[in-house]
Amino acid sequence: FDTDLRALAPVDLDLLQVEFSTVREPDGHTGRFFQAFLASRPGHPILAAALSAMLQSYTRGNTTAKAYLLGPATLREAYDSVHEAQRGEVLLLQEARLEDHKRRFPAAERPKPQIGEGISCNYIVYDPRVGGPKRVHFFSRIVGAGEYCPR
Repeated sequence: FDTDLRALAPVDLDLLQVEFSTVREPDGHTGRFFQAFLASRPGHPILAAALSAMLQSYTRGNTTAKAYLLGPATLREAYDSVHEAQRGEVLLLQEARLEDHKRRFPAAERPKPQIGEGISCNYIVYDPRVGGPKRVHFFSRIVGAGEYCPR
């Protein structure tokens, strides 16, 4: 976990026999992965590819814009580079604005908004699979964790 997640409900990866799991950034964003939540079996090829790409970037002195968000960018590139058959069972959770998902989560299942000011204060992480649990697992970008939700 990173410091900008607040856990609300467990993600049972053992029950689902998941070998790799992380979070997609909200629709309309860059397509990167939000890596504050990351789980895998030991030696997973996606993590190996991501770590290799990060090491190469650091040893070459990468100063491009990609270096600013090196972890999320390399994790997504690594995921794309590993053949689907080698990935095993994957669970990609989804990050989204709570306000945009009122229909998905009825009031009884929807967490109360965080008390904070800023454009990123009420982002959630949920399982987007059809038939998956209609549950919010995390608040992401929690109050006080960054410049877009400072208090």
